[in-house]
Amino acid sequence: MSNNISSNSVSKTKSNFNKEGLSRHDMIEAKAYSLASDRDFNGDNHLDDWLEAEKEVDGQPPK
Repeated sequence: MSNNISSNSVSKTKSNFNKEGLSRHDMIEAKAYSLASDRDFNGDNHLDDWLEAEKEVDGQPPK
């Protein structure tokens, strides 16, 4: 019986989670929520919040 999962794909999957077990998506979601909360959810900036959160999670300097 052949195993179709390569060790490469397993290591890539594991690297999509931080040490607390949160996925990149979960971290971005939490940060975007925090940004919206900081401005008391005023305005329609949900896309800007998400894009800013992506930059912060990915290690780019915030604007």
